[in-house]
Amino acid sequence: MSTNEADLPFEFIYEKKMRRRAPATDAQIAVVEARFGPLPADYKHFLQSVNGGAPAALKHGPAPDPTDDPRECAVVHPEHDAFRVECFHGLGGEHYEVDDMSKWPSEDLGREVVAIAGDGFGDQLIFLAPGDPAIYWWIHDERVPPKRMASSFTELLRLIRPLFEE
Repeated sequence: MSTNEADLPFEFIYEKKMRRRAPATDAQIAVVEARFGPLPADYKHFLQSVNGGAPAALKHGPAPDPTDDPRECAVVHPEHDAFRVECFHGLGGEHYEVDDMSKWPSEDLGREVVAIAGDGFGDQLIFLAPGDPAIYWWIHDERVPPKRMASSFTELLRLIRPLFEE
């Protein structure tokens, strides 16, 4: 990936509905780009190497509720609430597919967007405009403009922290 994976406080896991996918092909990426426009290089590299998955904290504290996964992660932005990341979407899978997950925010916003991750409750992290590498938080049940979360996919990965600190 474009950031040193060894420096990230999480790994990608594949449990429940999230299954490990083969790396995305150039043809799969071309389908998304034909609809949306060019994807940022660091995100394309993620699709060609990891291609989705659930971030799981390598070091974490106990979850206050036993039904919560103590490995759960969130995007921690200094100006917004934490975005709990259920999973990053990928290409070529049955569940958590970029194309399927992009439909609802695209319809709501009236233009094509690319959903790259979800919180499991409807909110999505999205690329809002072709040529703009910034990532935004689309809130599905509020009529508010998407909130800018990171200037790039690489920065987004660096903002991910364990939800339950040690």
